[in-house]
Amino acid sequence: YIFLRIHWFFIFTCHIACVMTHLIKRFLQHVPRLILGLTFILSGIGKLIDSESAKYLVELMASEIYWLVEWESEIVFSTIIIELMLASFLLFGKYLEKVYVATFAFVGMFTGIISYFLISGFNVESCGCFGAFGVSGGLETTLIRNIVLLILVVSSFLIAISSKSREQNTSS
Repeated sequence: YIFLRIHWFFIFTCHIACVMTHLIKRFLQHVPRLILGLTFILSGIGKLIDSESAKYLVELMASEIYWLVEWESEIVFSTIIIELMLASFLLFGKYLEKVYVATFAFVGMFTGIISYFLISGFNVESCGCFGAFGVSGGLETTLIRNIVLLILVVSSFLIAISSKSREQNTSS
């Protein structure tokens, strides 16, 4: 009788462990996506409230590409719209593979711009990335943050691909 109880306890414990492992995997699968989505929400809303420092960054770019000065408001507004669109797709989990590619291109473009400013010796106090929230820093801080975001995007993309292929394998 005692062995039967131990047997059932062991089965119950193994089942709980399997369920918990599955839940933890599912939770960890969504964490990078949610971090990216919330980052874009903060950035977009912050620039909606105060876009002056972001416009200043466009003005700095205009010292090399002169026609950008005429379009600084439109460039910043377009950036805000793209950030909020990416955030909504990320937070709702829609079209993830395409959104990860677009997010990588978007963050990669700004990483290139920040790298250019850093290499050229520009002294910028804030990139204006988060507008009114002021979660910026110098160019070095922004570059490190963007590299972390790019790592999150790549890891999220790989997680999405592996979970999609796992789902296809189990349905076959």
